[in-house]
Formats: sequence, C-alpha cells, structure tokens
Amino acid sequence: MDLIHFLAALLGLSFLIFIHELGHFLAAKRVGIRVECFCIGFQPTIFGHRARFFAFKRGDTEYALGMVPFGGYVKMAGEELNDEKTGAGDEFGAKGVGERALVLVAGSVMNILLGLVLFVVAFRVGFDSESTIVGTAAIGGPAWTAGIRAGDKITAVNGEKVIEYLELATKVALGGTENPLTIDVERRDGESTTTHQFEVTPVKDPRRGLPFIGVSTSRLLQVGFVEADGAADKAGLEVDDRLTNVRLINGAQTWVVPSDIDDGRAWDLIVWFVRAYPKGRIECEREREGAAPATVTLQPAPVGEPPTEGRPVIGVYQQMQMIKAVQPHTPAADIFKPGMRIVAINGAPIRFVESIEVLRLAATTPEVRISFAIGDDVTVQRSQLLRWLGRQVVMGPGSNDIATVAENSAAARLGIQPGATLLQLGETAILDKESLQAALEAISNGKGTSREVAWHDGTARRTGTLTAAETDLGVTLASKATIGFIHDDSPAARAGLLAGDAIVQVADTPVGAWPDFMKSVVTEIPPAWYQFFRKESSFESKTVRVRIERGGETVEVDLTPEVAHNPTVGLGIKLNTTRLQSTVAEACVLGPKRGWAWTMRVFMTLKSLVKRDVAMKNLSGPVGIFAVGTAASKKGFGWYIFILAVISINLGIFNLLPFPILDGGHLAFLAVEKIKGSPVSERIQIWAFNIAFILLISLALFVTYNDILRLLGLG
Repeated sequence: MDLIHFLAALLGLSFLIFIHELGHFLAAKRVGIRVECFCIGFQPTIFGHRARFFAFKRGDTEYALGMVPFGGYVKMAGEELNDEKTGAGDEFGAKGVGERALVLVAGSVMNILLGLVLFVVAFRVGFDSESTIVGTAAIGGPAWTAGIRAGDKITAVNGEKVIEYLELATKVALGGTENPLTIDVERRDGESTTTHQFEVTPVKDPRRGLPFIGVSTSRLLQVGFVEADGAADKAGLEVDDRLTNVRLINGAQTWVVPSDIDDGRAWDLIVWFVRAYPKGRIECEREREGAAPATVTLQPAPVGEPPTEGRPVIGVYQQMQMIKAVQPHTPAADIFKPGMRIVAINGAPIRFVESIEVLRLAATTPEVRISFAIGDDVTVQRSQLLRWLGRQVVMGPGSNDIATVAENSAAARLGIQPGATLLQLGETAILDKESLQAALEAISNGKGTSREVAWHDGTARRTGTLTAAETDLGVTLASKATIGFIHDDSPAARAGLLAGDAIVQVADTPVGAWPDFMKSVVTEIPPAWYQFFRKESSFESKTVRVRIERGGETVEVDLTPEVAHNPTVGLGIKLNTTRLQSTVAEACVLGPKRGWAWTMRVFMTLKSLVKRDVAMKNLSGPVGIFAVGTAASKKGFGWYIFILAVISINLGIFNLLPFPILDGGHLAFLAVEKIKGSPVSERIQIWAFNIAFILLISLALFVTYNDILRLLGLG
C-alpha cells in the first residue's frame, strides 16, 4: 500500500510539472517559436544512450518521458546561450521581449490556474481537515492571555467565517502582528452553548517566523494508527476504533477516567499512567462501526531483558506544588492565584500536582478538597480540576520560603523572619528566586508604583512598605532539590527514595538545586558525538551514594541509574477533524478564495525568509514534497487533490522568483533588456547562471538534508 501511495505522489507531482511545461510549450507555439523537445522528467546520457522510457517526433518537436522523474523541460530553438543562432524567425531570441516574457511566465500561470481548479475539485470531492475546536492554548500565548480556552470552537476571524484549522492559521498569518484580530468562538458549558468575542494580537512564531496566536486543534479518543506488535495491536484494536469507559488499573487500585472531561485530557491521563506505572494495565470499551462493543485490555509493560543502550534514568520528577500562572478571565482565576502552594488533595499530602496524581487521590469522589500551604481549603469538581491543570492553571517548581534575612536590611526592619513565606513584592507575585529578582529590578528601575511587601509568618498574612531609599529586601529564598514524584519500579523507588526527600549531596558533591542533582547522578561519558560516530553507548551507569533530608533527619541511600524500557500503549489518537464538502457553486467560490490565501501565504513566507524570521530548516525539497504527497494520498483523494493544489501554487510562484536559472531570472534579464534597449551580455548571463547553479545545488542538498532529518524524526 505504501508503494501505491508513493506512486500516487509521483504521478501527481509529475502531472504538475507536465502542466508547467505545457504552459511554456503552448505559449511558444502561440508566438511562433520552434520547440525542439518537450520532455517530462530528465533523460541523462548513460553509456551513449538517453535514459528515457519513450520518445517520438511529430513535426519539429520530439516528445519524451525521461527516466529521472524530477522536473522536466521544453527545449526551444535558440533558447540557450550556447545554442547556435541561425537568425531564423522561429528562434527564441528572434521574438520580441513581450513574446519571450509571455513564454517564460506561461508555465507559472498554468500552475497557479491549475491550483485554483484543484482547490475547486478538492472542495467538491470533500476531505477531512483539522477542526477549529481548540485542544490547547499555549501557556502565556496571545489566545491564552485573551481568555480562549481548550474546548472553544473558533468560528470567525475579523468577521470572516473559518471552517477548519488550516484556514484559521492562514488568516492569522496574513493578519500580521501590528493589529489585534477579532476572534469569535462558541463555548459549550454542559448542554448550553454561548458565543464570545476576543481581541487577540498575534505574535511571531519563533520557529517559522509567521504570526500565530498559540492554539492547537483538539484530539479524539479514537485510534489514528496502531504500532505493529504493540499493546494496542495485541489487544486487537484497529484504526477508527473509539475508546470509552477507560479504567487505569495498578495492582489493586482502579482509577476511572471521568467521562465528562475532553478526549485530549483523557489521553493525557493514559499517557501519564503508562509512564508512571509501567506494570499497570488499561481496560476500556472499544466501539467499532458495524461491530458490537467489546472490552479490551492494554498491557503496556514491555517484555524481555532491559535495554543496554540509551540514557540511564532514575525515574523521578521535581517537586511541583507552586501555581506559576493562571489563565485570565477563567473560572480557575476566581480560585487560584500565582504563588499559592497546593499541599494536599482530599487531606492526602501531594508534592507533584499533576492530573494523574489528582485522579489517584480523588479516585472515588466527584469533588476535590484542595489544601494550600497558606489560606483556607477550597472545594472544586474533580473534572474541573483535571481540565484546568496544565491549561488554565500552570504548576511548576519553586519556593517562596525565606531562608535567610540580612542584618540591618529592609526585611529585618519590617520584622520578617527566616521561615516566613514571601508572597508579593511591589506588583510582582513571588514564586521563586527569579521572580524575586525581577521584582527587585522593577523597583530599582522605578517601574510600577507599589513598594508594598507581603509575607506570611506562619500564622497570618503581613504587609509592609519599602522606603524610597530601599531597593533591596535583604532576603534569600530556600532552594532545594526536592523529589515530587517517583515512578513505580524505578531505580529511585528500589533505592527507597520518597516524595518529599530533599537531595543534599551526591557522592562527595553538594547539591543546591534540581539541575545539579540530575547532572551529578546521570553522567554522560563520553559525549554524544562520540556515540554517533562510534555507534557505542555514550553513557555509563554507576552506583552513587545519595544523602537526603527526610523529616528533619539525614538519610543515605545507594542509587543506580539504569536504562529503562519506554512502555507505550502502541497507538496514536486522531485529531478532531471536520468534513469539508461543498456543492459545485460553493466550491467555485471557496476554491479561488483558498488559492488566493495560499498565494499570499507563500509571499509572506518568502518575506520572512529574507528577513531571517523563518529558519532555513523549515524548507523542503523533492524528498519532503514526495513525503507530503505520499501522506496526502493515504488520507484520501480529496486531501490528495488539496495538497496538489497547494504544491502547484507554490511551484508557480517559486518559478517566478528573480533568480537566474528559474523563469523569474530570465524575466529579470528581459526587463533589463527592455530598459537598456539591448540584451544583457552573454558573459554576464553565463556568470550569473553558473553562480546560480552552484547556489541552487547547495540549496537542494541542504533541503534534502532537512527532509531526511524530518523523515528520521531528528529535525
């Protein structure tokens, strides 16, 4: 089947090249230029014979299909600089500037027109494309800050309707970063649906250089692909199966994934469970079209000997109790504030506030009681909290406990003691050392108006004010490498480490912060480049003595990092898609609109490349184009036609660039000829073509390298 899809991609791209060359051919015939050869593909000479499938001659023109399937050409009489010029009236150079320009531009015009037609065909045939239902809003991104949430369906941009994610991304990209966009959304709350409008100002995507608002499409708990011999394959799951009533089972414990959370969050819980409890199993109901529902069991734990190659791990996560950020204009913002520390769920201590831990500690209760280090408990619905974590409520490491107070400092004057919790300085919530430093810099630079200090002394919230002369508080915050979560059956678990342990020393090396701990335990010997060239492991696993603080006591354990299996359920889930299929009349409107949008997007990308806003690694060459074409063929005929339309428009515009060798380069020489009244000298043209050829070959090698890295998952 993969071969069929590859051949479909090859056929489609060859057709685009044929149309391009046909444009040159027809225009040449129209203005009376003699065409010596019309070839699709290339036919290099090998052992004295041209490598081609067939060739025949009709009139003055030879028609051929070359064996090298990349490209094609139309050979016109007298076109090349080294061609013998006879002065005949049917040679390329004998025609006027306008006629020659028409021939040169005709190929690109044909590709652009074909692209518009293919867009019409694609919309009439129909295809599935990613929906505009938001799966996640990037933390701190424009959409997140404006208040757009997971589950919102974006319906319009600046009053123009959007029906799929690609169209949304295109409208945002074309909107620029100077002015805000008006984004309309539909939001479901239980059984009701409300409409909302947000002003969102796009920012530049640092990777691609195009404006974006930071949203991704949602996912479905429906099988998108199945890995051969994986857990899903062994359980008999197939593509398009839907998973419901998911139960996560770890020994005697069973945690039911709530049915009232979205599919994307349910999948996150499954992934977390597999990672944290590799010997657990997953039970769920499988729904399949045309078949009765069935119960399936996924056993992700790998079998066989542990791997010997790879980076040794210990199976721990840093303590994560601090609320780092809360999405504005959301229900979560009414309850949570940056700087709060969650210390318990339903009365059980928690040091790693993540969805899987919340589900574990609230497995049987629809409501969750949350306890903070400071302040009263609050109660929220379990499903709400699961939806909020990592989306509207951002957790992270950090400590705002005061370790030391300098003598004669502002803190000492205010009566702040070691052990107190620093809550706010000026207009900045204190989360960690970095936020404290930022607050002090803001006060020192005269930014903001508040100089108030807020802290909690263990019994109540206290406040004070820095004087006009005070620009430093005179405190240091505690910084410890504290464990928050330990994987089951991991080296850390077998060594006896516990959540809440603070690492103070590894072997003879004192540990001050979490990165110090990880670097001292997992040592890279020798460097990665050595492993790449020698094909040997670049890591060694050795036992180290770890000293920890636990409940006021010092404990020492022996810890041996090891290479571990990476258990998975062996499947991927589908993105939420919408079906795009129109009547002929509607398709005739949608096709040109989408073609124009893609034309503008190509120009924006080129502009960003020139300004170096877009990384060159994003460029693709023939290998990448064939990979995209093959993938499009797998997704169905409509999507295949849609992608061909996009490639056709890109091909047409690319060939018009004023670069020697390309049609646009020849057009540039014609423009100079028109202005100066005589052709550009052959010497200059030869130099330009030679330099351009070297640059084009270099670019081809570079983009092919990019394509190969992407196909290998390394780019």
